[in-house]
Amino acid sequence: MKRLWQCHAILLLGLLSVFGLAWGQALELTDEEQAFVSSHPTIRVANDKHYAPFDFYENGKPQGYSVELIELLLTKMGFKVEFVSHDEWNDSIRDIQAGRIDVLTSVQLTETDSQYLLFSNPYLRAREVILKRSGDQSIHSANDLQGKIVAMPRGYDYLNVLRNRDVDFQHLVVANMQEAVDAVARGKADATMEAELVLQHIITTQGYTDLEMVYRVFGQEYENFYNCHFGVQHDLPILRALINKALIGLSMEERNRLYLKWFGKSLGLEVDPAQTAWQLTPDEQDFVRSKSALSVCVLPNWSPLTSMSPAGVHEGVLIDLLGLLNGNLKLPLVFRGAANEHQAKQLLGAGQCDLAVLPQGQTESADQLTWTKPLLSLPYVLAARSGQLFVSSLKEVEDQSFAVIRDEALLMRLRLLYPHLDMRLVDSADEGIELLRSGEVFGYIDTSLAVASAIQKAMVGNVKIVGKAPYDLNVALAAKRDDVLLHAVMQKSIDAVPDAAQRGVMNQWMSVRSEIGIDYSLVWRIGLGAAVLLALTLAWSLTIHASRKRTQYALAQLHHAQGQLEKQNQQLARVSVTDHLTGVFNRVRLDQVLADSLSEAVRSGKEFAVIILDLDYFKRVNDTFGHQGGDRVLVAVVNLLSQCIRKADVLGRWGGEEFMIICPDGDLAGATHLAQKLRHAIEQYEFPEAGRVTASLGVSAYQPGDTVNVLVGRADGALYLAKNNGRNRVESSPG
Repeated sequence: MKRLWQCHAILLLGLLSVFGLAWGQALELTDEEQAFVSSHPTIRVANDKHYAPFDFYENGKPQGYSVELIELLLTKMGFKVEFVSHDEWNDSIRDIQAGRIDVLTSVQLTETDSQYLLFSNPYLRAREVILKRSGDQSIHSANDLQGKIVAMPRGYDYLNVLRNRDVDFQHLVVANMQEAVDAVARGKADATMEAELVLQHIITTQGYTDLEMVYRVFGQEYENFYNCHFGVQHDLPILRALINKALIGLSMEERNRLYLKWFGKSLGLEVDPAQTAWQLTPDEQDFVRSKSALSVCVLPNWSPLTSMSPAGVHEGVLIDLLGLLNGNLKLPLVFRGAANEHQAKQLLGAGQCDLAVLPQGQTESADQLTWTKPLLSLPYVLAARSGQLFVSSLKEVEDQSFAVIRDEALLMRLRLLYPHLDMRLVDSADEGIELLRSGEVFGYIDTSLAVASAIQKAMVGNVKIVGKAPYDLNVALAAKRDDVLLHAVMQKSIDAVPDAAQRGVMNQWMSVRSEIGIDYSLVWRIGLGAAVLLALTLAWSLTIHASRKRTQYALAQLHHAQGQLEKQNQQLARVSVTDHLTGVFNRVRLDQVLADSLSEAVRSGKEFAVIILDLDYFKRVNDTFGHQGGDRVLVAVVNLLSQCIRKADVLGRWGGEEFMIICPDGDLAGATHLAQKLRHAIEQYEFPEAGRVTASLGVSAYQPGDTVNVLVGRADGALYLAKNNGRNRVESSPG
């Protein structure tokens, strides 16, 4: 069976009649169908966690096109929907064969699968492609996969397609398509096959730059399209009939909304999320009708995000953004102050607040909460006095002193990345800017909005933003984990707010307000006579002077704009090659360094070596401590590696929990010694949450005639040897 999570988004409108049904309208069911719904109130649907944006798991709930479509269809018929999440597609197949789930999504009708599945009418059409490495001129169609290594998960129908056409290939078994793409990129496989936008999504999110697609899988005679179906458990024919009835009754409005929401951006269409988001299920509608208002805990001393006015009214950027939600929700939000994050969580847990607006997921109680997508995301920035040039990294000024806003998540990140940073904690941006203005500290670190607001409020002219800290503040709405309907309604409310409205709120709070008045009647009484006399004698000189001033001002503005543009370009260039989480180079930059190092080695004979490091059993860390905990481990590992390597060595994140160190002028023996040093440093470190973590490392050095793929492939092979030999060890490949 083949996964078809993405389809080239060609809706089969010719196969499906269109009728105008809305969420709240029920389908007309026969007596037999109504009896089935009564006896099967909940339908269990498989959810694959790793196929965003078509079927995935994020923010504590299943999401994606397939998820939303089947939920819409089943809800119309009066069913409750229970999603059963799986890490691998084969787990979904086993569960439906064992009767533990009722429906699979996005499957291809085949004779083999018909033995245990009933197939719905088709609802999407998928365009198939072959993915290979750029520059591989040996693959022009599936016939060229003869003798090649093809990466695919078990159970994919593409395997049978190839075998039925007598293509004799080697099957590299992987858990999911992301692993398949990674295998092709790393040279462990020659190709893989899937629907185009599935592959394009993986390539874009992972930053691969050396892959390309073949669009004629078997030449002109093969159209490269499959129809997508829902697969229903074999002993549930009435459920299959009901799904088909709901598909036929799907309105054009509903079809277009889903189509644009999940496929519009992939097809290059301009899509406003507000046009596709606001559709409540019947249960969600009932929930909204049952509430007279929603109580929201806020922090009254978090200016300019939230604060308390002298009149005792809550105000701030977040208050205004939350006010936008009522445009669709029509449900008043009542704000309640909490002294700090901990108290807000306590009030939330005790039921004294329905929601809390807080920094996302940074406390011990995160497991008890469910979070919306960020309502607001702000970068932490570095402010300094106006004479300071642009700072691309805090490492450049690590020996200076800094005022830092009292934010535990930010402080933890700074301490991990810059353990020797001299920090003076402050409770407000006003306090931090004053310390900076008076020269008591070199810089001040806070969110961009807080810094800008404090500068404007104090009317400080000798302070400016000169850099960015390696962390962003994400503010979201938190609810108790069991408040599923509340979370869903608030998320849809946030999605439905137009971007222009959000920008309007931000612009309002970023604008400079001037309240200086002039008594013009006094000016006229005193200066009228003098003005008349001076006008005749000074008109010409004033005209010249004004012209000169305008010219000087225009030149100064141009110079300032050029300087700002240069700084922004420098920052953009840095961000484009930097891993957002850890602050080290990303894969794009590592590929550049590898290519440059190879060219230098070929030209001058200089040695260089490569180390690939992979954290052992890292999935257990994420499963045990959550992705936030896993992220903190990754940041700590980068800090350890940075302390152990030479200044000339290049450290970057290769992908996931894998890192690469490129060692200029390094031979195999020296790189192996360094790898042992890195392994030992990680093994001995006590991570704050996760305790002990180990790593496996593979090492290779440049040999004449090597390409980048060959060199990296040897290091990758050595890494897998280290894994197979027990982990927490170093293996090297001499050539």
